[in-house]
Amino acid sequence: MKKALIIHGSDGSPIDHWYENEKKELEKLGYSVLIPQMPNPSNPKQDEWVSAINDITLTEHSLLMGFSLGGTAILKFLEQSAQRMNTVILIATPIDDIGADQLNNFFGKFNFQKIKGKADKFVVINQDKDPMIPVEQGYKLAKELGVALNLVAGNNHFLSPNIDLAIINKNI
Repeated sequence: MKKALIIHGSDGSPIDHWYENEKKELEKLGYSVLIPQMPNPSNPKQDEWVSAINDITLTEHSLLMGFSLGGTAILKFLEQSAQRMNTVILIATPIDDIGADQLNNFFGKFNFQKIKGKADKFVVINQDKDPMIPVEQGYKLAKELGVALNLVAGNNHFLSPNIDLAIINKNI
């Protein structure tokens, strides 16, 4: 069975926002879906989050989906792991300092050449007026991964449980 992993953002949990709705959509597509509780979400540490992802058995058929800091953790995981994935979807994912000191341990230099070799497909999605992750970060991430940015109208950092999942699901 294909496996999908959804990683929430800082201050988040597996039951927040749109995750359960997306889990149902992925299950319809034949995925076994895991949305783990990441360690210390209010004071996240990159090494703890990457270790938590490492503890999950993934295969070359797996789909990784990261929201906000969860996407940043996935990038670091891919950089450090020997495992290849099928698809990686990064939603409102910061790659540079966003002015939150407690998150700075996630940022720094990424080896995008190495990361790009770890998945068959990358998808980058951002809102055009995201108040937390400037759209410029989405453009930069997409460029580094060699893909187009999927831009969605919105200004709520995808924090609603009722977001339109079509932009995500058309890319799976």
